[in-house]
Amino acid sequence: MSQHTRGKWKSLGNAVISKDEKTGIACLEPTPFFWETNTRLPMGREMSANARLISAAPELLEALRECADWLCECHEGTDQWERGQKARAVIRKTEGK
Repeated sequence: MSQHTRGKWKSLGNAVISKDEKTGIACLEPTPFFWETNTRLPMGREMSANARLISAAPELLEALRECADWLCECHEGTDQWERGQKARAVIRKTEGK
């Protein structure tokens, strides 16, 4: 099973680059442009996995919002509430807050 690029991505304006600086995604319209700095070959399995992950990001974010709301509203004062707060922190990060 192919995996997406591990680790953190760095934001560079309208692009992101992997922490090892070998993989990047320019967020240009109408479609993102993917690159690997060490090759000019067609997009490999890892980049295909990255593309799938990125394309699913809006749905993942919406699902995380729903889960965080439920955890925070129904489990105040528990470990579950703490997990909801952690999820909300990640949501704020995706929103640039």
